[in-house]
Amino acid sequence: MTPNLALLTPEHFCQEPEWEGTTNLFHVILHDESVSEEAATGLFLRKQFDFGLSLLPPFFPPRWTGKAERGPLVSVQADKATIQPCRFPSGGSQRTTLNSLTRVQEGVDAASFILRVDKNAAGPVSMVVRILWHGLILAEVNATVQTSHHGGRESARHWGATFAKIFASYSRRDIEVVKLFNAVTSALAIADLRWDLKFLRPGDDWEEGIGREILEADSFQLFWSPAASESSNVKKEWMFALQSREKGFIKPIYWREPVPSPPPELGHIHFGRVELSSWSAMAASSGS
Repeated sequence: MTPNLALLTPEHFCQEPEWEGTTNLFHVILHDESVSEEAATGLFLRKQFDFGLSLLPPFFPPRWTGKAERGPLVSVQADKATIQPCRFPSGGSQRTTLNSLTRVQEGVDAASFILRVDKNAAGPVSMVVRILWHGLILAEVNATVQTSHHGGRESARHWGATFAKIFASYSRRDIEVVKLFNAVTSALAIADLRWDLKFLRPGDDWEEGIGREILEADSFQLFWSPAASESSNVKKEWMFALQSREKGFIKPIYWREPVPSPPPELGHIHFGRVELSSWSAMAASSGS
């Protein structure tokens, strides 16, 4: 069952430091298809103050230890603002932060945060929220929220996409890495990783089949390595993805250093490092 991703925020964030700890709470909600958007976001309490609305989590936010968890993590990045996990006592803020998902009720998991706006920054705050699992991006939502010197009076919901079908672009010399990734995602039923040897049948037209898969995929996972950087087929794939899909579709990862420099066309995209040891351990624990 593919989960849905929602971001619950105030209609605008407050720029006054004395209020933002109350008015600038927002929540990342991952819920099953069996739970409606309204029911999932309705679990979060609304409390009105003179200076704005407070969106309260229906659980006590756990302390983020900074250690990797077995389950997915929530990553939040914002411009013109810093983020901290909603925990007590609260810790330092930064541009990008991680937090664990907490079970709210059956079929609903959430992570809560506080956004602290740069007081002198004008205009809205742009946010990127991702659900990460051992370096793999499973879901993503982008949101732009206005700012004001008072807290919002209403709440706002932003919808994201979960990546049920992920296209793998790789060099054949890295096939074992792709298979390892696939073993874990299959065992945990969190995504369908698709690559040429998995979906192409004898006699299929390679370019036609690859193009169809890229157009139908929710995400393009680029397995970047020295071999991939030299592969003409890998280049054809990411070039086609750049030309035919939306911004942010390509998600490059690497697992060995030094990492080959990306081509100029991909220079604006972040390349995330992953640890193969964590994949191996997870595959072993899941019985793969």
